[in-house]
Amino acid sequence: MEATDEDYALIKKITENGGRYYTASAIDRRPYSRLEELGWLTHFSPNISDVVYEIIKLGREAAAKR
Repeated sequence: MEATDEDYALIKKITENGGRYYTASAIDRRPYSRLEELGWLTHFSPNISDVVYEIIKLGREAAAKR
């Protein structure tokens, strides 16, 4: 899978937010799933409806590219 401009914009936004992004309730998480598929993020669920995404090494490298 090749990264899109939107992928780079989102990873940069997460980086500027301290490398973590908290999503709550019923939102569209597909953009974050794409970043996970690219190997840029990992996630954990603190409860049944929320997800916290964290940048990993490849994500930091991607954010620095653009």
